[in-house]
Amino acid sequence: VDPPPFASADVRSSKDQQGCSSPPQEEEALPPGVSVRRIKKEDADSPDFDEFQRVSRIALDGLGGRWEVQMVEVWDNEAARRIFEAKQEELPIKNETLVFHGSSHEGTRRIAIEGFRIGGEAGWDAKHGAALGKGVYTGSHPSTALMYSQRSDAGESCSVLLCRAQPGLEWDAPQISTRGRSSAQSDWDRTPLFGDSWSGGLQGVRVFRTAQQLLPTHVIHYTRTPSSRRR
Repeated sequence: VDPPPFASADVRSSKDQQGCSSPPQEEEALPPGVSVRRIKKEDADSPDFDEFQRVSRIALDGLGGRWEVQMVEVWDNEAARRIFEAKQEELPIKNETLVFHGSSHEGTRRIAIEGFRIGGEAGWDAKHGAALGKGVYTGSHPSTALMYSQRSDAGESCSVLLCRAQPGLEWDAPQISTRGRSSAQSDWDRTPLFGDSWSGGLQGVRVFRTAQQLLPTHVIHYTRTPSSRRR
């Protein structure tokens, strides 16, 4: 399924335009204060398996058996957590939810370590554009993020971030049609953006004004369910 036009769900550097395949077996060392635990589907005897099951239930909600979770990465980034908590103190409304963000295998790891970037700022490109204004684009449902994830293994696997999110003051943005990309984009360019987050009429999409409102906590690795086992 092609994503709606201009509904960006991934921000990548202009220097990083190449696709990537499955997660590498050997990865560079993590920065101080960053750790990751990997829990695989077959690790039923692991003391962390309850976490795998909990996240899998969230990650598979409403997908109709079309995808399976093969591995869950549990990320802890001390510096990012402090920034997220500091932002919470600044926001006028204290609320929290979970959102999803589709990317490549390499992209999810980079975001978990470095945090989100906003397209159009500091040399970062918005991969899918920015139809709803500048911000970090997320999905309130896993199906939305899966549309924007970069597939590998002939389209049979992909990765999605699960994040804690602080919507703050949620703006009921006007529903500007994305038919005719240039006109929709110019309409949004002329629309003043209010609030700390907004949707703008694109079902399942939530845009956050700042990267500090999001804290990546998990990377979910999906594979497509074989047709013989789909419900």
